[in-house]
Amino acid sequence: MFDRNRVDNIPEQTAVPVEIAFADGTAAKGKMLVPVGRSVADALNGTGSFVEFEPYGGDKSYLAKAQLASVRLVGVPKAPNLQARLLDVDGFDPHRILGLSAAVKSGRTTLIGARIDASGYVAQFNALREL
Repeated sequence: MFDRNRVDNIPEQTAVPVEIAFADGTAAKGKMLVPVGRSVADALNGTGSFVEFEPYGGDKSYLAKAQLASVRLVGVPKAPNLQARLLDVDGFDPHRILGLSAAVKSGRTTLIGARIDASGYVAQFNALREL
């Protein structure tokens, strides 16, 4: 009735940036692929003999855990917080950037329409008009 293949049960993976030192003294930087909800430590301490690794600019490969001397998690800087940027009043004027007039700032109700050309595309930079 149900056909359960091994392919159907492959867990989703996430890439964790790491720096790996090998037993022979060489090192590599890249992403270690671990199942979602598991840590790098779980992957290293698991029952398997290999871990998935994708070096930056290279192809995914499997590394034998026995050949790893150390694995260091590399901190990736987080993207700037958009909410903090919006609260920063350094001359940011969205009305000026969007090309909206002072009527919008004044609080008056303003209708904005778009003229669509025959091909179905909005005429660039001239589409928005205050009605």
